[in-house]
Amino acid sequence: MMRRIAALLTAFTTMLAMTVGCSEKSGSMGTGGRGKDAVSSVMDVLDDDMLSIFENRDSALPVAIIYTFQGEGGRIDSPLYGEAAVNEALDAIAQITTVGETDITVTDNDSCYSFINADGSEAGSVSFNGGNLEAGGKKYEVDNKKALAAIDFPAETMRDTLALDGPDPLLAEFLEKCESEKPVAIKVVVDGIVHEITDADTISECISVLYSIGLTSAWAGVQESETSLVATFVMEDGTEYSLTFYDGSVYIYEFPQPLGVWSYFADGAEYFIEALGVTAE
Repeated sequence: MMRRIAALLTAFTTMLAMTVGCSEKSGSMGTGGRGKDAVSSVMDVLDDDMLSIFENRDSALPVAIIYTFQGEGGRIDSPLYGEAAVNEALDAIAQITTVGETDITVTDNDSCYSFINADGSEAGSVSFNGGNLEAGGKKYEVDNKKALAAIDFPAETMRDTLALDGPDPLLAEFLEKCESEKPVAIKVVVDGIVHEITDADTISECISVLYSIGLTSAWAGVQESETSLVATFVMEDGTEYSLTFYDGSVYIYEFPQPLGVWSYFADGAEYFIEALGVTAE
């Protein structure tokens, strides 16, 4: 009888040890099993410069963020300026979790979010290869990246438009204001020659056409231009809203320093210029 009890106890102990071992093995799985123990905060792997941004964001917040994508044979650069944009990006990054290391490398698909200080220097950056985070010389599979991907960088996708996704917050203010009141005039300067439009129908058409201009690419600075056009909408209270185009297809916007002037290829800008009805003389 005692031998039978001893045998049962031995068998039970063996089964318990095997169960615990399997449980620990399952919990420690990396990129394959995605066990619970493998999930950790992105803060555990970020480089020191990014950790410093988070630690000092209340006293030394970067002033801008530039999104860069290289893939499919091309490159996209697009900036956002101001505390709201920078904090939105930092909050989104903080939501990311890592679920294990990976050695997978994707060709022609790299993205980076670079944070810029007021003096123009780079405060830190977060990079991805494909969907995997690159940090500390390693790659990590990640979850909870949706908030970061949802940030609207102008000209990031072929679906972006000047009216809805443009870099100038005053343009959105202007279009919202036009829902209740129309401008009384448009002052147009084409290569130094001034024109004034006061016809209500023409003004309404120009506002309407703004919604059909798409943004498809962006780059820092401005190239030499043969033709420049500045259209300034004047409201009844004297408030003015201006848009600048070069060569009929490039929209120009000047951010506060250190970003400065950026150019955006504006698909459909020719329709706006045609609606204005003015050309260089």
